[in-house]
Amino acid sequence: MIPDKADHQLPVRESERKTGLMNFRVRIRNPIWWTQIIASVLTPVLGYFGMNVQELTSWQLLGETLLRAIGNPYIAGIMAISVWNACNDPTTKGIGDSERAKGYDEPA
Repeated sequence: MIPDKADHQLPVRESERKTGLMNFRVRIRNPIWWTQIIASVLTPVLGYFGMNVQELTSWQLLGETLLRAIGNPYIAGIMAISVWNACNDPTTKGIGDSERAKGYDEPA
């Protein structure tokens, strides 16, 4: 007999359930998530402008490049999709976190 998928999930107490679709409070404490977000923004920008990270030699140049990218609907759209992919949990049904993940207080 194959065990039910629900048998493998840890119970989440009602007091631990968070509201909202995603548990961003935990995500912002996770350095891996920040790496994904930065890469989600920089990769399409650098690729579109034919640049590499070594060419971003000042904060001013980085800011100007990002402003140029945001002003371009194509790049802005690609960045939005990339950020969405970094935030969305593909292991859950729909667009939100699982009830278990909403109960986390720190990255698991």
